[in-house]
Amino acid sequence: MGLSAPLWDPTTFQVSLEQAKAQFASSQGKLFQARARIGTAKASVLTAQAQLDAAQVQFDNADRDYKRYQEVDERARSRQQLDNAFTARKSAWARLEQAKAQKTSAEANVASAEASVKAAQGELETSAASEKSAEVNLDYCKIYAPTEGRVTERTVEVGNYVSPG
Repeated sequence: MGLSAPLWDPTTFQVSLEQAKAQFASSQGKLFQARARIGTAKASVLTAQAQLDAAQVQFDNADRDYKRYQEVDERARSRQQLDNAFTARKSAWARLEQAKAQKTSAEANVASAEASVKAAQGELETSAASEKSAEVNLDYCKIYAPTEGRVTERTVEVGNYVSPG
């Protein structure tokens, strides 16, 4: 196949191709980061579960203490001991609820990180298509003759628009 001079200046299309390649590389990086956030988010869920378990144990212990103080004859315990046991139980309950909320938040972060991966994958596919489009546009800057030959009569100049025939 013979190759003639460029139909028009390919510089703009070359720049577009380089931009598309850079966008593709950036999209790959974003996808990598999004995947890494999933691991971090899953680790946070494990941490939150451990905190929830510890808070549950503390609450169970405080609850048993409070119930024991309630069952003790009023003459054998002071009102302050009962109040302290009640306060400890209430405080342990609050820590338990906080731990549950933290675990729920950590689980939501996992879902969010997974959604970020899907978005990053879509962006990567879009940038790959843009790169392919830029390559095609750059190729349009060249005219390929179906056979080798010589131009004997030229009626157009570089930059003119032509039609088939």
